Amino acid sequence: MRSFRNMNLAAAIVCVLISGCATQESGSPPAVSEGVVGNDDGRAATGIVLNKSVHFTTPDGNDVMALPGRYQVELISEAQIHLVPENGTPPLSLAASSSTNGVEVKEPVAIVNSSGAGEHIVLILPGGTTLDAIGSTSGVGTR
Repeated sequence: MRSFRNMNLAAAIVCVLISGCATQESGSPPAVSEGVVGNDDGRAATGIVLNKSVHFTTPDGNDVMALPGRYQVELISEAQIHLVPENGTPPLSLAASSSTNGVEVKEPVAIVNSSGAGEHIVLILPGGTTLDAIGSTSGVGTR
């Protein structure tokens, strides 16, 4: 099951990196803006946009809600990322699962993707490591 999820995640990463963005065909906007959001100031492409509130799990197992807005995604450890709001409020610590992939990047890249398994914030690192924080718009976590 985990390898199937990793294959789907890797396929999503490759599609987003190739196309640069994805389209939404349903009537409601996604919770996250799918694709890669770059920065005009030369920083790495670790900026994301959340269109709706998304619940995530903290490293200690608690619920934290990320409000709509622009964020920078930062690596904290092999199982944790920070969402740093661009509005200056304190960063959010999110639990993330670590895996390897076949995508090679020179600098960290953050992408967001909505799937049946939840709202994903994915941080792709040089060396082939991927961190995936899975959230939910309903606040009900998956097991």
